[in-house]
Amino acid sequence: MTERPDVTTDHDNDDAAGLEPERAAIIMAEAGARAKRELAIRRPVILAIWGLVYLAGYGVVWLADRAQHGVQVPPGWSIALLVSLAVVAAMISVAAVAHGAEGVGGLSARQRRMQVFSLSAGVAGVLVMEAALRHSGVSLAVTGEFGAAAPLVVAGVVLIAASAYRLNWPFCVLGCWMIALGAGSGFAGPVGVWAVIALGAGVPLLLAAVAVPLVPVIAPAGLRRSLS
Repeated sequence: MTERPDVTTDHDNDDAAGLEPERAAIIMAEAGARAKRELAIRRPVILAIWGLVYLAGYGVVWLADRAQHGVQVPPGWSIALLVSLAVVAAMISVAAVAHGAEGVGGLSARQRRMQVFSLSAGVAGVLVMEAALRHSGVSLAVTGEFGAAAPLVVAGVVLIAASAYRLNWPFCVLGCWMIALGAGSGFAGPVGVWAVIALGAGVPLLLAAVAVPLVPVIAPAGLRRSLS
């Protein structure tokens, strides 16, 4: 009895070739959806952490500065505490975003790296400018006021730029508020600036940690077409 050889037709090859792009599209869509769910879970955590940094860190500096009775320069230990809180919050934020975005590369990953780099470059620029002001003879009270408010403006600009990609209007509004707060808080003086930022940034960030997950984010049309 002669065995019948397997015959593969052009139609079968076309079907197999057609399935590969479909499978790739499904895998990409599932990876994107998984990353969005992870980031949606961790975004409130990041907002809450930074809200606590501003509320507690800036609040402690204000209380310590106010307790000095006439001295307008915060004590060194309070600034060290604030910097330590900010460093810990930054490390947690980077780790949370990196973990939530596992398995998703390409443009999205490059954008996240660019956002982190932009924020780091902005804060570094603020520190250099503060040192230059001191070198020029500006008082410690004024440079301290600048150092308290300027990073808030930098963060607001980066937040607005990042929100433009996904048309994230809540984050855009939050970024605008941070810029306005950073620019206007200086009118409170070298001591009051810490209290204004503690309440003006800390409370909105904590509220955003609760409210942002309830607001839908509109994905760009190109991204929606690529996943559809």
